[in-house]
Amino acid sequence: MQATSEETRRRLSAARAAREATSAYPGGAAAPPDQTDAADRNEPPPEPTRGPRHAAPSTEPTRGPIGRAVASVREYLPRGNLLDDAAFRRRHLLLSWILALHIPALFAFGVWQGYGVEHSALEVALPAALLLFGQLARHRRVKAFFVTAGLVFCSTVLVHLSGGMIEAHFHFFILIGLIALYEDWVPFVWNVAFVVLSHGLGNTFAADLMYNHSAAQNRPWHWALIHGVSVLAACAGVIIFWRNVEQEKQRSEALTTELSEAEL
Repeated sequence: MQATSEETRRRLSAARAAREATSAYPGGAAAPPDQTDAADRNEPPPEPTRGPRHAAPSTEPTRGPIGRAVASVREYLPRGNLLDDAAFRRRHLLLSWILALHIPALFAFGVWQGYGVEHSALEVALPAALLLFGQLARHRRVKAFFVTAGLVFCSTVLVHLSGGMIEAHFHFFILIGLIALYEDWVPFVWNVAFVVLSHGLGNTFAADLMYNHSAAQNRPWHWALIHGVSVLAACAGVIIFWRNVEQEKQRSEALTTELSEAEL
């Protein structure tokens, strides 16, 4: 009788151990309740939960140091062409009047310098035409381009009528602040490009057209680049100020929007 009881206990212990062995995960971890219940109900166990999948590597090429530097510069530079129509009309009218006043002044200066009426009239004919085109054009950037072209051409005329005096070249630098009133890259870049082209091509056709010293007359394009880089460097401060103006406008517009939404 006692042997039978002991035999029964051994069988029960062996069955319990076998059941625990079949219901355990690899490594000895106990099965979760839902899987154990499913085994008891003779149902297939659920699929084990998988860990999070790693995102596929990006196929976008990584920018090098030069690419990152260029992107940083582009992000810092002002966007341009953000003036409202009323502000553009006021500034365009001001610059048009400045260009218009240059025409009789340069004509009188040419006559006073001994170039004669006909020659002086020919010198100011192109700025007068550009002034007219700047009023007739419909697109605002085209308007700004024509007036800017007229102003910088007046600088060339002044340098030529003065005999290439260094002091006359200051007029190119004076125009930088005026042209920046447009707050647009088209007239701004055109100003720098015209400085290089006028100084290089001018002395290519006539040695004394833009310079009155032999070093520049013998190497016109070399000195044209010097003048272009100088004008570009002078633009740096204007660009920084222009960028700050745009940022202040954006903050003001954002504040106005928030106040309007708060009132509603």
